[in-house]
Amino acid sequence: LVLSANASAEVGSLEFAMFNHLKMLYLSCNKLRCVSGLHGLFSLEQLRLAYNRLDTLEGLQQLWGSRYQLCLLDLRHNALRSAPQLLFLSGLTKLKELWLRDARGDHAMGNQVCMEPGYRSNALCAARWLVSLDGAPVSREERDSVLGKGMDLGRSSEELSANQPSLTGHGQELKILQEQVAAASKDLQDISH
Repeated sequence: LVLSANASAEVGSLEFAMFNHLKMLYLSCNKLRCVSGLHGLFSLEQLRLAYNRLDTLEGLQQLWGSRYQLCLLDLRHNALRSAPQLLFLSGLTKLKELWLRDARGDHAMGNQVCMEPGYRSNALCAARWLVSLDGAPVSREERDSVLGKGMDLGRSSEELSANQPSLTGHGQELKILQEQVAAASKDLQDISH
């Protein structure tokens, strides 16, 4: 289903669930600020959301769990600013290919999270099943190394002293996301047993 380039600001009113066999959904080149209306799209394999205004990935929770088939997610050129947003990828258990920036690494317009130190490691830690990130393959060795270290959502001591208000907001966002991820993980474990 192609709904690209419609200047749509929201898709929540659309009932995608009636397309229960939908495999590809193209919502690129709109004005979306959040993801919604995806619950029940168990067959969805590709979701293309590039060139929107997304500043949160919270709506991806609608696709969490082993029943969902999402394996490709394109989020290039949005407004994702911080590493904690990447935690919303953690429940996408079939995700193999993720795009947050162009392969050429163009940051002129796009997700600021891609410019943070440790971006690739954080993305791989959050989406541990990836085989490709931004067009670059993920080796088993790289994945094992990253998963052994965990996500680096902290800030350097210089940033702590120079920008305390930003850290406080960042910390609160991280705490909420960690609680949501823990609750969803428990739910997934309960369902699988």
